Amino acid sequence: MDQKDNDELLDKAQALLDNGDQESYFKINHQLASSGDARGVFNVANCFFHGIYVAKDLQKAYALFQLLAEADIPDAIYYLGLYAQEGYLEDPDYARAMEYYKKASDMGDAWSAVQLGMMYSLGQGTDIDYEKGFEYYKLGYERGDVLACANLGWCCETGQGTEKDLKQALRYYWEGATRGEEHCVEAVKRLSDPEASETAH
Repeated sequence: MDQKDNDELLDKAQALLDNGDQESYFKINHQLASSGDARGVFNVANCFFHGIYVAKDLQKAYALFQLLAEADIPDAIYYLGLYAQEGYLEDPDYARAMEYYKKASDMGDAWSAVQLGMMYSLGQGTDIDYEKGFEYYKLGYERGDVLACANLGWCCETGQGTEKDLKQALRYYWEGATRGEEHCVEAVKRLSDPEASETAH
């Protein structure tokens, strides 16, 4: 199969998953993975990670993410960071997680930029640095990550790492809410209700 055929199969698989057909989604991606398509391998790994059609198996998922990371696939490097940060297979290692996230972020990965922002904001693997956290949230936002809307909104609402600006906070929250981000939906409701907002603070 050529690249166009693979692209069409991936689109078909995603449409099937969106309609609840996990079995077909897995089988199509397994077929692609067997032919050497990196996206198919990643999707199969994701199935094992989340338990989509197959039983959840973090060890199998990790092995596949490692394989992809060796080929410098940013999404896979992000997942290695997540394993290190959350301690899925061994004790958490925040310093190693930051290394993975930094590498993937430098390659343009949005998820990794947001995770770096969280680690700086929480002081995981580094000293707390709200300004740096805000910078990485902004980077993730510019790359299209929807969770970054919630994080930037919170920073602007509370003045964490940036100037306090409730109007800008609401803009970020509203954008995230229109894209279905749950924290943003709740924040829009809260900030749109003066009594609730006052109670929350």
